[in-house]
Amino acid sequence: MSKSLWTVLGLVATAVSSVGCSEDSNPSHNPPANDCATDTRAEPYSAGATFEGTNGVKISLMDSAPAPPALGNNTWTLDVKDSAGAAIADATIAAEQFMVDHGHPGAKAIGITSLGGGSYEAKPVNFNMSGYWETTFTVTSAGVESKVVVKLCIP
Repeated sequence: MSKSLWTVLGLVATAVSSVGCSEDSNPSHNPPANDCATDTRAEPYSAGATFEGTNGVKISLMDSAPAPPALGNNTWTLDVKDSAGAAIADATIAAEQFMVDHGHPGAKAIGITSLGGGSYEAKPVNFNMSGYWETTFTVTSAGVESKVVVKLCIP
């Protein structure tokens, strides 16, 4: 092979290896090794943990399969309540994941299904990497939009 072809192949290999989540020279992109035990941003998982968002809307993470949430696909059961503590049974809910330390969204779209009475199923809640994740639920009911962020660290 010619020298220029080897050069091109080398450049392509370098470009391909740098796509996605990898270490780089910017320390803010490379947090310490996913130490969930010391990450103070995340809530430790417990069934029924409640997260409050805008307009007083609260989401309780009633169950996770698997429990605690882990790498791969997870299924969450959520209870959604308004500021007065009443179940929000008629909501439209969207979800987005973001891996804060690496600056990228989750790998899969999360579907939300109403189970009735203010309970909802979210799946797949996919964690494709260990580390700190924020899952933002946008709850729309009676024309009012509220955002609730579930903050977890996945070992």
